[in-house]
Order: sequence, then C-alpha cells, then structure tokens
Amino acid sequence: MKQNFENEHASCQVVQNPELPADMERVREVVRVWTDPAFRNEGYATELMKAVCDEADSEGVVLILQPKPFDANIAKARLLGFYARFGFVKTQDQPVLMARAPSFRPRLTSVVQAVDGVVRG
Repeated sequence: MKQNFENEHASCQVVQNPELPADMERVREVVRVWTDPAFRNEGYATELMKAVCDEADSEGVVLILQPKPFDANIAKARLLGFYARFGFVKTQDQPVLMARAPSFRPRLTSVVQAVDGVVRG
C-alpha cells in the first residue's frame, strides 16, 4: 500500500512497510517528505503533514519515520523539531526513528453547535 500526498510545491509518500510483521498492519511509514527548495519554509510540507496525520488519526494508524535531510543545509535537529510539532517522538537513536500514535481527540475545524438558541463554534 502506498499513498502520495501532494500540493503545488511539496510531496509526501506514506507506505505500509512490507518488512514489518503482519500484526503491525495498522502502522504506516512516512518515507518521503520533500519541498521544492525555492518554496521551503512557506508551509507546504506542514500542509501535507497535517493531511497525513489527520488521515492516520481517522484510520487509527500509527505513523513512523526516519528523519533524513534531503539537503546538506537542513540540520537533522531541525527535522526532529518539525516532526515533533505533529506529535512524533523519537523512539530510537541509531538509526533515528520517530513514531506518532493516532489521536482520537475530535478536531473541530468548522463545527458549529447550537445550544439553547445560542450558536457557538
């Protein structure tokens, strides 16, 4: 299973790693997050990672990844911080492995509730 997430300047690939045991079928690996160098630090990769995490949450899937810079100008520590913003935690040092458990908290983005005639959102 392979899923591609894309927007106009970035792409991300998520796979079900065939190397994992069969009882880990609810684990997906983020194997590639890439942004066109001319458009880095403009939120394109952030947009994709939000979509990846939202889908993983809705499916109850654990995400794993190995943060590897595509560019020598990107520090690994910066990548660790980037992924930590989405709930990834470092679970292993050599090689560095990060994991993110699914969040079952409701994401209220455009939900409007009417309570006692008062609209709250």
